Amino acid sequence: MPNLGPFLTLYHDEFSLGSRIVLFVIRNLSLDVNIHPINVLNGHRDVTEVIAPTLIDHSRNNFRLTDYRAISSYLVECHRSGNSLFPNDIVKRAVINQRIYFDANTLRPRLDDIFEPILAGVAKEIPQQKKDRLKEALVYLNGFLELDKWVAGKDTTIADLIICGTVTAIRELGLRLDEHQCVQEWLEKCKQLLPGYDEMEVGAQNWAQNVKNRMT
Repeated sequence: MPNLGPFLTLYHDEFSLGSRIVLFVIRNLSLDVNIHPINVLNGHRDVTEVIAPTLIDHSRNNFRLTDYRAISSYLVECHRSGNSLFPNDIVKRAVINQRIYFDANTLRPRLDDIFEPILAGVAKEIPQQKKDRLKEALVYLNGFLELDKWVAGKDTTIADLIICGTVTAIRELGLRLDEHQCVQEWLEKCKQLLPGYDEMEVGAQNWAQNVKNRMT
């Protein structure tokens, strides 16, 4: 069957943390994807009224999926089944899911609690209490990395890609990581070894600058 072009479309906004992470996953899976840029932050909406990220899988009757964590696992399961980023081994996958839930329920919400009031125009600075809560979450992450080479074991997984996106955003906001040596070393390893990191980092820098511009 001839290759008629990408059968996946990603509606992508570099100011969206989730969108940056999905693109990061795509780069690490070496998937051929049509990237459709949108700019939600500046009020632009595509005619299809999509949000960033939105993935459309044309090979499955234009199946549409949002939420970057769901998209990340879907891409592996449907288009790179058995890949070590999300292996079939049920025990390994359970650890990966636990780390992803840590990002969803602890790390990311504490980051959101810092920057969302600033973007909404209801805050101009970050209260120390919110910084301390985020530092506490990084202590947990540092503990995971004391146990293994990567976030969920001895191999790189989508948990690394997802949490790397969150931690890169934290760092670009100017919140220090030097109290968390394992996190620092792991993030540097991500930068050196994972395809697409530099692209994701540039998006995080642009996003962080936009947040900083709204602060005192």
